[in-house]
Amino acid sequence: MNAGYVHLVPRLFPNAKVVVDRFHIVQMVSTALNMVRVHVMKTVPKTSTEYRFMKREWKVFLKRFEELDAVNTVYHASVGYFDTVVNLISKCLDLDPAFRAAYEAYQSVLTAVKKRDVMALEETLMTYKALGNRMDQSMKSLRKYRYQVLNALRYDYSNGFLEGINSQIKKIKNTAYGYQNWSNFINRIFLERVWFKLSKRKLAA
Repeated sequence: MNAGYVHLVPRLFPNAKVVVDRFHIVQMVSTALNMVRVHVMKTVPKTSTEYRFMKREWKVFLKRFEELDAVNTVYHASVGYFDTVVNLISKCLDLDPAFRAAYEAYQSVLTAVKKRDVMALEETLMTYKALGNRMDQSMKSLRKYRYQVLNALRYDYSNGFLEGINSQIKKIKNTAYGYQNWSNFINRIFLERVWFKLSKRKLAA
């Protein structure tokens, strides 16, 4: 959603449809929700069950609510007792109404993207009201470029494959703490991306 891309592409390619990648839409709102969670977490004592749960099991807040178990109780080491994930999340959301509203907005975006529901996503963006937290900025950006964002649900185009390659290259660089020799870096990428995969295919055959 870089403004340079959004405004430049139509000038160069008048008939092109600008499509914001679905990965970046979800990433934007999930990052915002994480920041809101951390802010709320810092307002409660570190010894409280809410703090420990939000600190250690933060990933459950990013899952689709429909995927969470609201019936079966399991033991949570973070709080030290048996309970459902839904119940623990609800207790944390009760700490701050703005946190709950941000969570609901996140879930609405997540569900709309998952189901490729253009109307639901547009309604979520247009009816969103400022909460005074980090979610405001993300929703404002999505609303500003809503036509390009909605195209992500209208079309099947995605650069998810490319993002995966970029992530793998970053890991290769990080595991070696950087490369001083550019040729060695390129050769390592080739080995990881091509040679090792070909070897696995031959062994499988």
